[in-house]
Amino acid sequence: MRPPRWFRSFVTVTVAAAAGVLVRPLAAQSVTAPPVAWPTASGDPGAMRYSPVGDIDRSTVGRLKLAWRWNTGERGVPDG
Repeated sequence: MRPPRWFRSFVTVTVAAAAGVLVRPLAAQSVTAPPVAWPTASGDPGAMRYSPVGDIDRSTVGRLKLAWRWNTGERGVPDG
């Protein structure tokens, strides 16, 4: 026996509303990332150099450019 039409409509609306409530926070996170603090030069005391920023993903990685380069002044060890 099939449930009444009003019940199916109620379930459809309830599931759609629940999905909207659950998806909205995820969508907001992917659009804006909170500012990231780097308390040390390597990111954290363990020198992990990891940043959870959301600005770089598969759609933006191709537009990355070299921003700066640091030269130590040291020369490589000659072969031989």
